[in-house]
Amino acid sequence: MTVLLFGALSQIVVGCSSSPQVSWDQGSQAMLGQAQIQLQAQLWQNQMGGDASQASMLHGALYFNSDDDLPAGLEVIQVALKQGEWQHLLTPEAVELRVHDEQHWEVAFAVDAMPPKAQPVNVKVGLRYEGKVMYLVDRDVVIDLVY
Repeated sequence: MTVLLFGALSQIVVGCSSSPQVSWDQGSQAMLGQAQIQLQAQLWQNQMGGDASQASMLHGALYFNSDDDLPAGLEVIQVALKQGEWQHLLTPEAVELRVHDEQHWEVAFAVDAMPPKAQPVNVKVGLRYEGKVMYLVDRDVVIDLVY
């Protein structure tokens, strides 16, 4: 079943410049079919030395968790980051979908787009299921430093 889910979801589409402006006041939970889905974002900056360009990269793992199976037709259509007036919309090339099992999915990314301040950011994810679009927002996500 996981292979089928991954195949259906490998067509992931993330953000485009014509995306509608959507409020950042959304919650981090939503109902998708019979599944209550929860977004949990983790962000970090790699400080482990070596390649200096890695220090400017922002890494993220966006976890989608549910007690029920997540719907196979679910699409991620947008991932955006915001801190104050600074915003960054991720491109499709910047993300990778990872299906851990039917109840736990992850969208991973590494982008060269650090917010201007060492303060938490908000993460917004747009989802489409059966023609309906909804947004989840995880607020005040701390950017961890990994040494």
